[in-house]
Amino acid sequence: MPLIPRRLALGGLNCLLLAPPAGRAAGLAVFCHGFGAPGDDLVPLGADILGAGRTGALALLFPEAPLSLAAEGLPAGRAWWPLDLSRLQTGAPLDAGELARREPAGSGEAAAALGEAAADCAERLRLPARRVVLGGFSQGAMVAADCAFRSGLAWAGLCLLSGAPLHLARWRRQAESLAGRPVLQTHGRMDPVLPFEGAEAVRDTLAAAGMAVDFRPFMGGHTIPPEALEALPGFLRTACGLE
Repeated sequence: MPLIPRRLALGGLNCLLLAPPAGRAAGLAVFCHGFGAPGDDLVPLGADILGAGRTGALALLFPEAPLSLAAEGLPAGRAWWPLDLSRLQTGAPLDAGELARREPAGSGEAAAALGEAAADCAERLRLPARRVVLGGFSQGAMVAADCAFRSGLAWAGLCLLSGAPLHLARWRRQAESLAGRPVLQTHGRMDPVLPFEGAEAVRDTLAAAGMAVDFRPFMGGHTIPPEALEALPGFLRTACGLE
Protein backbone atom coordinates (compact mmCIF):
# COMPACT_ATOMS: atom_id res chain seq x y z
CA MET A 1 0.00 0.00 0.00
CA PRO A 2 1.59 3.35 -1.02
CA LEU A 3 2.43 5.86 1.67
CA ILE A 4 0.39 9.06 1.70
CA PRO A 5 2.41 12.28 2.21
CA ARG A 6 1.70 14.02 5.49
CA ARG A 7 1.69 17.83 5.61
CA LEU A 8 3.84 19.38 8.34
CA ALA A 9 5.17 22.81 9.25
CA LEU A 10 8.84 22.38 10.16
CA GLY A 11 11.30 25.18 10.84
CA GLY A 12 8.94 27.70 9.30
CA LEU A 13 8.63 25.71 6.06
CA ASN A 14 5.62 23.80 4.76
CA CYS A 15 6.70 20.22 4.14
CA LEU A 16 5.43 16.87 2.92
CA LEU A 17 6.65 13.77 4.76
CA LEU A 18 6.59 10.18 3.56
CA ALA A 19 7.40 8.01 6.55
CA PRO A 20 6.94 4.43 7.73
CA PRO A 21 4.77 3.79 10.80
CA ALA A 22 5.75 5.63 13.98
CA GLY A 23 9.01 4.46 15.48
CA ARG A 24 10.18 2.56 12.41
CA ALA A 25 12.15 5.17 10.48
CA ALA A 26 15.86 4.36 10.52
CA GLY A 27 16.94 7.07 8.07
CA LEU A 28 15.74 10.31 6.51
CA ALA A 29 16.38 11.83 3.07
CA VAL A 30 15.49 15.49 2.47
CA PHE A 31 14.82 16.56 -1.14
CA CYS A 32 14.53 20.24 -2.05
CA HIS A 33 12.82 21.24 -5.30
CA GLY A 34 14.24 23.65 -7.85
CA PHE A 35 13.49 27.29 -8.63
CA GLY A 36 10.00 27.89 -9.98
CA ALA A 37 8.67 24.43 -9.09
CA PRO A 38 5.79 23.76 -6.68
CA GLY A 39 6.56 22.40 -3.24
CA ASP A 40 5.46 18.88 -4.13
CA ASP A 41 7.50 18.72 -7.35
CA LEU A 42 9.88 15.97 -6.16
CA VAL A 43 7.34 13.85 -4.27
CA PRO A 44 7.13 11.38 -7.21
CA LEU A 45 10.74 10.45 -6.39
CA GLY A 46 9.29 8.67 -3.39
CA ALA A 47 7.80 5.93 -5.54
CA ASP A 48 11.14 5.34 -7.28
CA ILE A 49 13.10 5.25 -4.03
CA LEU A 50 10.72 3.37 -1.77
CA GLY A 51 9.67 0.99 -4.54
CA ALA A 52 13.25 -0.14 -5.15
CA GLY A 53 13.25 -2.52 -2.18
CA ARG A 54 15.12 -2.52 1.13
CA THR A 55 14.24 1.12 1.75
CA GLY A 56 11.11 0.52 3.85
CA ALA A 57 12.76 2.07 6.92
CA LEU A 58 13.57 5.28 5.08
CA ALA A 59 11.55 8.48 5.52
CA LEU A 60 11.48 11.19 2.84
CA LEU A 61 10.95 14.89 3.49
CA PHE A 62 10.01 17.39 0.77
CA PRO A 63 10.21 21.00 2.00
CA GLU A 64 8.54 23.84 0.12
CA ALA A 65 10.78 26.85 -0.58
CA PRO A 66 9.79 29.97 1.39
CA LEU A 67 9.28 32.45 -1.47
CA SER A 68 6.20 32.57 -3.71
CA LEU A 69 6.62 33.44 -7.39
CA ALA A 70 2.94 34.23 -7.93
CA ALA A 71 3.73 37.88 -8.58
CA GLU A 72 6.12 36.78 -11.36
CA GLY A 73 3.39 34.83 -13.14
CA LEU A 74 4.07 31.42 -11.56
CA PRO A 75 1.07 30.88 -9.25
CA ALA A 76 2.36 27.60 -7.79
CA GLY A 77 6.06 28.40 -8.22
CA ARG A 78 8.40 28.70 -5.25
CA ALA A 79 11.99 29.84 -4.80
CA TRP A 80 14.67 29.43 -2.14
CA TRP A 81 16.00 32.90 -3.02
CA PRO A 82 15.26 35.35 -5.86
CA LEU A 83 16.76 34.96 -9.34
CA ASP A 84 16.75 37.25 -12.34
CA LEU A 85 13.76 35.87 -14.25
CA SER A 86 14.39 38.07 -17.27
CA ARG A 87 17.81 36.46 -17.67
CA LEU A 88 16.40 32.97 -17.37
CA GLN A 89 13.66 33.72 -19.91
CA THR A 90 16.27 34.60 -22.52
CA GLY A 91 17.70 31.10 -22.20
CA ALA A 92 21.06 32.43 -20.99
CA PRO A 93 22.74 30.07 -18.50
CA LEU A 94 23.72 31.34 -15.08
CA ASP A 95 27.40 32.20 -14.71
CA ALA A 96 29.06 29.38 -12.75
CA GLY A 97 32.09 31.51 -11.99
CA GLU A 98 29.95 34.29 -10.56
CA LEU A 99 27.99 31.83 -8.42
CA ALA A 100 31.23 30.30 -7.14
CA ARG A 101 32.38 33.68 -5.83
CA ARG A 102 29.26 35.15 -4.22
CA GLU A 103 26.38 34.45 -1.87
CA PRO A 104 22.99 35.42 -3.34
CA ALA A 105 20.78 37.58 -1.14
CA GLY A 106 18.46 35.33 0.84
CA SER A 107 20.54 32.15 0.42
CA GLY A 108 21.76 32.19 4.01
CA GLU A 109 18.23 32.56 5.36
CA ALA A 110 17.02 29.73 3.11
CA ALA A 111 19.83 27.45 4.31
CA ALA A 112 19.00 28.23 7.94
CA ALA A 113 15.29 27.50 7.44
CA LEU A 114 16.08 24.22 5.71
CA GLY A 115 18.44 23.23 8.52
CA GLU A 116 15.73 23.88 11.10
CA ALA A 117 13.18 21.87 9.11
CA ALA A 118 15.54 18.90 8.65
CA ALA A 119 16.63 18.92 12.29
CA ASP A 120 13.02 19.24 13.49
CA CYS A 121 11.94 16.29 11.34
CA ALA A 122 14.90 14.19 12.49
CA GLU A 123 14.02 14.93 16.11
CA ARG A 124 10.42 13.86 15.54
CA LEU A 125 11.64 10.62 13.99
CA ARG A 126 14.24 10.20 16.77
CA LEU A 127 17.10 10.18 14.31
CA PRO A 128 20.57 11.73 14.71
CA ALA A 129 21.98 13.93 11.94
CA ARG A 130 24.28 11.08 10.87
CA ARG A 131 21.16 9.28 9.62
CA VAL A 132 19.96 12.23 7.51
CA VAL A 133 20.90 12.91 3.88
CA LEU A 134 20.32 16.39 2.47
CA GLY A 135 19.67 16.77 -1.23
CA GLY A 136 17.77 18.39 -4.01
CA PHE A 137 17.54 19.41 -7.64
CA SER A 138 18.93 22.61 -9.19
CA GLN A 139 18.48 25.48 -6.72
CA GLY A 140 17.33 22.83 -4.26
CA ALA A 141 20.70 21.08 -4.53
CA MET A 142 22.44 24.40 -3.89
CA VAL A 143 20.45 25.17 -0.74
CA ALA A 144 20.90 21.59 0.51
CA ALA A 145 24.69 21.78 0.19
CA ASP A 146 24.82 25.28 1.66
CA CYS A 147 22.69 24.15 4.59
CA ALA A 148 24.91 21.12 5.23
CA PHE A 149 28.06 23.22 5.35
CA ARG A 150 26.66 26.17 7.32
CA SER A 151 24.92 24.08 9.99
CA GLY A 152 27.99 22.33 11.37
CA LEU A 153 25.99 19.14 11.95
CA ALA A 154 27.34 15.72 11.00
CA TRP A 155 24.83 14.89 8.25
CA ALA A 156 24.94 11.45 6.62
CA GLY A 157 25.69 12.77 3.13
CA LEU A 158 24.56 14.85 0.19
CA CYS A 159 22.60 14.17 -2.98
CA LEU A 160 23.20 16.97 -5.50
CA LEU A 161 21.18 16.71 -8.71
CA SER A 162 22.04 19.32 -11.36
CA GLY A 163 23.18 21.91 -8.86
CA ALA A 164 25.76 24.71 -8.90
CA PRO A 165 28.37 26.27 -6.63
CA LEU A 166 27.84 29.01 -4.06
CA HIS A 167 30.86 30.77 -2.59
CA LEU A 168 33.21 27.83 -3.07
CA ALA A 169 35.96 29.21 -0.84
CA ARG A 170 33.59 29.00 2.14
CA TRP A 171 32.24 25.63 1.08
CA ARG A 172 35.80 24.29 0.88
CA ARG A 173 36.50 25.26 4.50
CA GLN A 174 33.18 24.19 5.94
CA ALA A 175 32.96 20.87 4.06
CA GLU A 176 36.01 19.60 5.94
CA SER A 177 33.70 18.92 8.90
CA LEU A 178 31.96 16.35 6.66
CA ALA A 179 35.16 14.67 5.45
CA GLY A 180 34.48 11.04 4.58
CA ARG A 181 30.76 11.59 4.11
CA PRO A 182 29.37 10.41 0.73
CA VAL A 183 28.07 12.67 -2.02
CA LEU A 184 26.01 11.53 -5.00
CA GLN A 185 26.29 14.21 -7.68
CA THR A 186 24.74 14.15 -11.16
CA HIS A 187 24.86 16.78 -13.90
CA GLY A 188 24.07 16.99 -17.60
CA ARG A 189 26.96 17.78 -19.90
CA MET A 190 24.61 19.91 -22.00
CA ASP A 191 22.80 21.66 -19.14
CA PRO A 192 21.55 25.00 -20.55
CA VAL A 193 20.70 26.49 -17.13
CA LEU A 194 23.52 25.60 -14.71
CA PRO A 195 26.77 25.03 -16.62
CA PHE A 196 28.54 21.69 -16.40
CA GLU A 197 31.80 23.36 -15.38
CA GLY A 198 30.07 24.58 -12.22
CA ALA A 199 29.28 21.00 -11.27
CA GLU A 200 32.91 20.05 -11.86
CA ALA A 201 33.99 22.88 -9.56
CA VAL A 202 31.64 21.59 -6.84
CA ARG A 203 32.96 18.06 -7.31
CA ASP A 204 36.58 19.16 -7.02
CA THR A 205 35.90 21.41 -4.02
CA LEU A 206 34.10 18.73 -2.01
CA ALA A 207 36.66 16.08 -2.91
CA ALA A 208 39.46 18.42 -1.80
CA ALA A 209 37.63 18.82 1.53
CA GLY A 210 37.72 15.05 1.99
CA MET A 211 34.16 14.14 1.05
CA ALA A 212 33.62 10.91 -0.94
CA VAL A 213 32.13 12.25 -4.17
CA ASP A 214 30.45 9.87 -6.62
CA PHE A 215 30.19 12.15 -9.68
CA ARG A 216 27.91 10.88 -12.44
CA PRO A 217 27.80 13.10 -15.53
CA PHE A 218 25.26 12.25 -18.21
CA MET A 219 24.53 13.25 -21.77
CA GLY A 220 21.55 15.52 -21.29
CA GLY A 221 20.27 18.84 -20.01
CA HIS A 222 18.81 20.27 -16.81
CA THR A 223 16.97 17.24 -15.48
CA ILE A 224 17.06 14.21 -13.21
CA PRO A 225 18.17 11.36 -15.47
CA PRO A 226 17.22 7.66 -15.19
CA GLU A 227 20.79 6.97 -14.01
CA ALA A 228 20.16 9.13 -10.92
CA LEU A 229 16.89 7.38 -10.15
CA GLU A 230 18.65 4.03 -10.36
CA ALA A 231 21.49 5.14 -8.08
CA LEU A 232 19.41 6.91 -5.42
CA PRO A 233 17.99 3.93 -3.48
CA GLY A 234 21.33 2.22 -2.97
CA PHE A 235 23.10 5.48 -2.16
CA LEU A 236 20.50 6.41 0.47
CA ARG A 237 20.53 2.95 2.05
CA THR A 238 24.30 3.08 2.46
CA ALA A 239 24.55 6.75 3.51
CA CYS A 240 21.78 6.43 6.11
CA GLY A 241 23.23 3.21 7.49
CA LEU A 242 20.34 0.99 6.45
CA GLU A 243 22.78 -1.66 5.17
